[in-house]
Amino acid sequence: MAKEINNELRKNITEKAFFEHYDKYGVKKLPVHGKNNIRFDFNGNKIIGERSLLKLTKSLDGIWNDWYITQKHINNNSGGSQDNQIRDVYHTLSYALKGNNKCITCIEGNFPIEKIKELKELENENIKVFYEKEFEKWIKTMLQN
Repeated sequence: MAKEINNELRKNITEKAFFEHYDKYGVKKLPVHGKNNIRFDFNGNKIIGERSLLKLTKSLDGIWNDWYITQKHINNNSGGSQDNQIRDVYHTLSYALKGNNKCITCIEGNFPIEKIKELKELENENIKVFYEKEFEKWIKTMLQN
């Protein structure tokens, strides 16, 4: 139980730092709960604030222009928690892909390289998978265009 609380606290701290840092580029944090959170359903439709029995992704973390952002910090622990986070990212990207949504996953921490390869297989012009430093480089390039 204490380990789960520490992991959740670490996640909240890294997420907060991420959005504080990228605010200067216009990246905005989205609400996690309530009537304004955003998720994708199984078909890639954007669902705003609705909780239902439908298969929905976890709420999206942020937005930049018309790109939705999920931000994940994976700690050094392996196992179920890490696998669940990777599964969440995969479902979010694959559902976004079905709906032709633009979605970025920004990764921090120890993401297993084989899992990164799986996520990168989903990439196209609307789906991007970045380590945090790659994301910063990409967003700077996009702002120059």
